[in-house]
Amino acid sequence: MAKLSFVIPLLALGFQLSACGDSAAEGGSGGVAGAALGGSNSDGGSNASGGANAGGANAGGANAGGAPNGGNDVGGAGGEGGAAPLAFLDAYPLQSTYPEGAAFDLASHSFYVGSLESGSVYAIDVETGVETEVFTETAAGTWFTLGMAVDAAGRKLWVCAADQDSDPYYGELWTFDLDTGERTKIVPLTNSGENAWCEDVAVDSAGNAFATDRENPNIYRVGANDTVPSLFATDPELGSSFIGQNGIIVLPGDEALIAAVHFPARLNRIEIPSGVVTPITISGDFADATIGSGADGMVLVEGVLYVVFDGELVKVEPTLADWTAGTATEAELTSGLTDVVSTPNGLYLANGQAIGFVFGQEPTPFSLVRFTGSF
Repeated sequence: MAKLSFVIPLLALGFQLSACGDSAAEGGSGGVAGAALGGSNSDGGSNASGGANAGGANAGGANAGGAPNGGNDVGGAGGEGGAAPLAFLDAYPLQSTYPEGAAFDLASHSFYVGSLESGSVYAIDVETGVETEVFTETAAGTWFTLGMAVDAAGRKLWVCAADQDSDPYYGELWTFDLDTGERTKIVPLTNSGENAWCEDVAVDSAGNAFATDRENPNIYRVGANDTVPSLFATDPELGSSFIGQNGIIVLPGDEALIAAVHFPARLNRIEIPSGVVTPITISGDFADATIGSGADGMVLVEGVLYVVFDGELVKVEPTLADWTAGTATEAELTSGLTDVVSTPNGLYLANGQAIGFVFGQEPTPFSLVRFTGSF
């Protein structure tokens, strides 16, 4: 179990599915290049993003705390072109323990998750549910793998990692080649300042990564070809007196980022390229009564932001076009949620039980489950 100085802040852990903050899943080429990171490549036509998923829950499908058999689907990108649609499962039991973050890659037909317990990276085949441990950190320390994001065009998986044995805290950004599984880059965020942490990561259209820091009111930038980070934004609004930043996403057109502060829960808009921070005014319920629960993983789908709390999925719709104001609507779900991912089959929720990890509670089975509830 984590040392006491780490235990309470750990409640903030979260990753983006490209997404505990992801943008909507994008089409990638489904070619026959070498073995994908934990997933199988399919030959044939390209898998392009397309229309919204048809509404209505799958009959008999697993429901992540929502209305069974008939809740409203949240559409992901739909397949089109020469490739047959993927046959998703409604639920994926996970061998990964305490998967704080998750991501989805269309080209390799795979989900990716990490672990607060082992510091590993796992891949899950979306059609078979077969899970493969594709990477384990062997360096000294007690490692966590946290937020992650897929760069579909660059064929990279970006992963936040942290060593809780280090004093002060120590965070890194890793990249993996999605087609070979090789870890290709390690970027220590401490190059941008002492006590730097990596909580979640998002990637823009040029392949540049932006990482949130739970310990400091900072956002770091790592260029697509860089090996050192730069301090992209720093502002008191990015910090918290209790638990700092968590999920992050990039708005369309790379005009700005949206980053979540875990607790008290709130959202900030961060201008690209200036780094100017503007708090987002939110009307409606943007909170979760569960002790320790705050804003965690996020994903943006067709202009709507979905934010996970421990026992809720909150939909935030912009009331101003520049995303400086929005309206929140909640869907109450089962507890233990840590991230949300967008797929051609709608949204999937990671049951990573971060709060249970912090307090040493006996875990229930970990899983990725399709959201079939309604708002």
